[in-house]
Amino acid sequence: LEIISENLQTERYTRGVNYETGEAIIAWQIGEDIFDRRVFSSRSDNTIVMKMSSPTNSKISAKLRLVQLPVDIDDKDEEQEFAYADVVEEVKASVSAEGKLKYVTEFKKKWDGSLKGFVVETQIRVEGGTVNTDGIWFQVDDAKSITAYTSILLSHDLPVTVETEVGLQNDSYETLLDRHRK
Repeated sequence: LEIISENLQTERYTRGVNYETGEAIIAWQIGEDIFDRRVFSSRSDNTIVMKMSSPTNSKISAKLRLVQLPVDIDDKDEEQEFAYADVVEEVKASVSAEGKLKYVTEFKKKWDGSLKGFVVETQIRVEGGTVNTDGIWFQVDDAKSITAYTSILLSHDLPVTVETEVGLQNDSYETLLDRHRK
């Protein structure tokens, strides 16, 4: 999940990990405004959960999208067998006005029993503010908080399965973290 936000230009910045829960937290300050972004991978719900909020009730504006991490040819390990173009046949990215982001990848090399592709699906829930879509970007303006629920589904069949159950998630970040903590 790529996030671009005007709220990310920091004056003060800190980060940490709660090793008992696996929750990673970053916090930053801009003037009097304080923001934080928390994320954990819930084993109990098979969901990656991220929440951006502000303890000072500052408004959050951000653009979010699902993309493949950039592959830098110069950093390629000489022993690496495959280049990205040799492995990936097709990638489809989409976003809906309801805040569902989807990224579907199908692999070129397919044989019986092999992994044929995968889908990453994220449901964005926004408290307050306004939302728009722009291409594959989901734009949020003046929100109180942004929560993203992400599921990854591997597909051993064709066509690549394109629906996860991430849209069925109605629990809050705190509820999911509590269930995960147990």
